[in-house]
Amino acid sequence: MCNLAVDIRHQRKGIATSLVYECERQVQEWYNKYNNYNYIINNDDDDDENKNRNKENDTTSISNSVCLKVRESNMAAIQMYLKLGYLTVWQEKEDNGNTILVMRKQLSSSAAAAAVAAADITTTTNNNNTARVVVS
Repeated sequence: MCNLAVDIRHQRKGIATSLVYECERQVQEWYNKYNNYNYIINNDDDDDENKNRNKENDTTSISNSVCLKVRESNMAAIQMYLKLGYLTVWQEKEDNGNTILVMRKQLSSSAAAAAVAAADITTTTNNNNTARVVVS
């Protein structure tokens, strides 16, 4: 997950939580599609032979987890991520001395279902696979 931000006028309304849930739902969907249904992932070659290849011959798989980075000074965001089940797995130091936390959440099928149920969102995808998220 990268560059999640909510305008200050709209913070503390559940928007960031809904966006995180939508990200988790999308990761779970990709995981189920590519790891459970014998699809393969090959961005270099889209020919029919490649699309129909059995997963057993492929070494590529999709992770069933979400990772993110957050500044250690951003306590509101850290508290939200902890509440949503993210754990700090690494720390990095920026050149300016700030500490960046790397957080990760391992998803499960029940977590994805809970995320979808909790988020009041609509997602549409255009032909370029760019998602537009509408939070109600």
